[in-house]
Amino acid sequence: MAGKGLVINVKIEGGRETLRAFRELPKDASDELRDAAGLIADDMVGWVQAAASGFSRQAALVAGTTKRLRDRVPAISIGGSKRVGTGTGRRKGAAYEILFGANFGSRSLRQFPAWAGVGNDYFVFKSIEEHAHEVEERWLAAADAIGRRWASDTGLTGVSGE
Repeated sequence: MAGKGLVINVKIEGGRETLRAFRELPKDASDELRDAAGLIADDMVGWVQAAASGFSRQAALVAGTTKRLRDRVPAISIGGSKRVGTGTGRRKGAAYEILFGANFGSRSLRQFPAWAGVGNDYFVFKSIEEHAHEVEERWLAAADAIGRRWASDTGLTGVSGE
């Protein structure tokens, strides 16, 4: 995507420490954590798509570019260089060209909603923030379960907050 879209993840209290502890475990433990984070990210994609599809035509176009990223923490991307719109050829534009106007609004371009103001948006961050606590709880529970299982299998201690 090379800077032509947004990458969104949720700040998780204790996340850095947990990821640091996972470095002591076999690679398979991190792979399991990526799988668990992916399931949570799938829900994040659904929340953003649902909020965007009912908001405006441009938001609905951008919603189709939302996808999960493979990471140890839940992360999604939206936008990018995928061509969206109706028609053929020049009538289609890259998703990143309408992403910010559709999500944050505009003061001068009438095809977008009114500017949402500093620190505000219409569907991307708003929908993720509504579920941030759930994302954090689910990720911490998954990381704890995986960490405990792998720590007991390998004889390590202190990986899951012990």
